[in-house]
Amino acid sequence: MPCVFLFFRSIELALKVVLVHHNVSEHEITRVLGHKISALLSRVESFTALSSIGIGSEDKVLLDRFSDDYAYKSFEYSDDWWHNPHLESLQSLAHRVGDAVRFYGRAKPSDIS
Repeated sequence: MPCVFLFFRSIELALKVVLVHHNVSEHEITRVLGHKISALLSRVESFTALSSIGIGSEDKVLLDRFSDDYAYKSFEYSDDWWHNPHLESLQSLAHRVGDAVRFYGRAKPSDIS
């Protein structure tokens, strides 16, 4: 299901934005962590609480559960749609994380007087 893949990709890239902000090397991000959502989550947690970027404990469970499926491209080339995470939950999570990361490490427009 392409939507599932794209929502995971947006979460992956948002996590990588946080790592870039904290000067994690390109080599570590691309070669060591790669597309492994669980590994990216762990590395991001070394800098900030996941809740600060819109990821709650239930979200982390979902992301960890499907991390390998995403990393091994199961969502890109699969007809196994019944094994996919709940689409609306994943969509909401992807939007929440994307919105939170847009302003990560800088003042939000509402904070500026």
